[in-house]
Amino acid sequence: MRQVQLQDDEIDLFDLILILWKRKLLISVVTLLITAIGTAYVYSKTPIYEAKALIEMGTYTSDKGDTAAIADATALEKRLHLLFIEIDGTLDNRTADITSISAVQGLKTFLEIKSESTSNEYAKGKIMEVLTYIQEKHKKSLDLILSNRQVEYNSISAQLAKIGFKTDQQATLLYKLLERKNQLETLLLPQNYRNTDLVGDVLLHKSPTRPKKNLGIAVSFAIGLMTSIVLALLLNLIKGAKQQTK
Repeated sequence: MRQVQLQDDEIDLFDLILILWKRKLLISVVTLLITAIGTAYVYSKTPIYEAKALIEMGTYTSDKGDTAAIADATALEKRLHLLFIEIDGTLDNRTADITSISAVQGLKTFLEIKSESTSNEYAKGKIMEVLTYIQEKHKKSLDLILSNRQVEYNSISAQLAKIGFKTDQQATLLYKLLERKNQLETLLLPQNYRNTDLVGDVLLHKSPTRPKKNLGIAVSFAIGLMTSIVLALLLNLIKGAKQQTK
């Protein structure tokens, strides 16, 4: 019984191959036609390039002597998303789009930015536009910290010129002011301030990220082949039905 079933399966498979072979011209023409249409469509699409960049938040040395970030990347992410994706994305005549702004998971001082455009130059330029915006904001924050420390330093210098050594209380105050002045002298050094900047360079792709031409052509060929096979079987079925009616 099982042997008879296997023989029937072999016969059915042979008949199927025979049907497809008889319709090989139809299958070839339909497959090539659909593949050609798919290929033309893929090549007609404007190529899109993607750029990526990793941005590290600027830092300054705190009064405790440790390194503090100018901004939290997660909070900055929300503000930049509103400005450069939601608002900027509605503007006409854009040459590039910011597609993603995200804080690096587990790191509060790093942002990853992605952009897309019809050229690498435009995509990179859009990322640099975002970076410039951040740097201008953070430079003001650093300048304010530096300015406040300079004011405090000048104030301490003025107080020191007036304090004498008449009492122990004055001596104690003098010691504290001198200690703070020395600390401020160190904190005012340029190396204690670093603005936000790129980590490395903007990452560019030599080939477009969209459309994926090879994939598009392969999918078109697969669709064309399946369509032509179904069409061949359908025509054979119609032919068989007509012969039975006669």
